[in-house]
Amino acid sequence: MKTILTFLFLLLPLVALTQSKEADSLYNEGMKLFHTPHYAIPYFEKADSLEKAQLDPKSPNYYRSELAIIQCWEIMATIYSNNSEYAKAIKYQTLVVEGRKKIIGKKHKDYLNAKKYLKRLLLFSGESAEADVYYKKGLELYNDKQAHLAIPYFEKSDSIEKRQSSKNYRSEIAMNWCRENLINYYLSINDLPEVVRLQTLVVNSLEKMEGKKHQETIVAQNNLIKYRLMLAQCPEADEYYEKGVNLYKTHQAHLAIPYLRKAIPSKNASRLNSTARNSN
Repeated sequence: MKTILTFLFLLLPLVALTQSKEADSLYNEGMKLFHTPHYAIPYFEKADSLEKAQLDPKSPNYYRSELAIIQCWEIMATIYSNNSEYAKAIKYQTLVVEGRKKIIGKKHKDYLNAKKYLKRLLLFSGESAEADVYYKKGLELYNDKQAHLAIPYFEKSDSIEKRQSSKNYRSEIAMNWCRENLINYYLSINDLPEVVRLQTLVVNSLEKMEGKKHQETIVAQNNLIKYRLMLAQCPEADEYYEKGVNLYKTHQAHLAIPYLRKAIPSKNASRLNSTARNSN
């Protein structure tokens, strides 16, 4: 019996060593997949199970894999937040907060940062719901062919969404739909100044979202050039410009601005418009 116990005692370090290598292997595989956290987590979970079984709680590797799992949760929370899926983001960030509280305590900066981010997600979740209300109302009006009434709602939802992420273009895209519908309407009644104004907004928006060399942006830029040429050839443009200049010269800049805006395709007119506003 004594011989058997001695043999088992000698065998235990060898078993522990084998388990340690297996845990290391699983941990390393998880690290290779770290930036795809949903694939990495199963490896870390298996490594963590082995580490908890074989290591002393005071060992530096005791929480190694569990901390890696927590980091994966944090990455997933960020991914879901960037996609405006706040319920899922909050779920994973809550796990992060609870996990760090257990392992590193309430006073550690990583715990405090995690808790701060969770509060931010909860705020965004409420704001996102508010943005959805405005967006859905704007979409309802747009589908009802009331683009002019839809734009203010999209502007409100866009303002909220941009506070959350400068790359959230959902409402800005919808505003461009409305502008394009309105451009067609104003073309039909020959209100070229309004056409140019709206097309300028479309171009500026597309340059920001897609870049100046994107095909959709180039098409919009060409349309703007076409509309400006149409307006420049419009007799009313010269009349508006002359009226605005005369009012400006008589120190009535506040009255001149509306006329100069209607003659806006000329760069000189735009500069004079700005001068008139500054002198007001």
